[in-house]
Amino acid sequence: MHSAMSIDSHRQHDRDRAGDPDNVVSRAQLDAYRVRRRQRLQLLRQGPAETTPRLGAELIQFACRWAPYGRAPDDEVFERFGMAPARFARRLFEALETGECAADVAETLRAIYRPS
Repeated sequence: MHSAMSIDSHRQHDRDRAGDPDNVVSRAQLDAYRVRRRQRLQLLRQGPAETTPRLGAELIQFACRWAPYGRAPDDEVFERFGMAPARFARRLFEALETGECAADVAETLRAIYRPS
């Protein structure tokens, strides 16, 4: 049976573990995570009109990077944008409609990401 630890002993235990090499999350990693989380939440709070052009440009750049290889792998699409390949293709087509890239590039990307 475990003995109950007081709040003070929990705090002492946490302080003791701070220098523990098994404590895999460093202060810098935690701070970096918090910064990324704040940025992500700020983007979520913005309206779609504010985020769509930036996202559209990112989708086009990403698709262009993978164009020589056929298309981006599904796992890369999900990891980078958090969306399924079909949704990525739809959003890419929407971005291509805005005229943010050259017509020949848009035509190539439409051919590569054409729905099957």
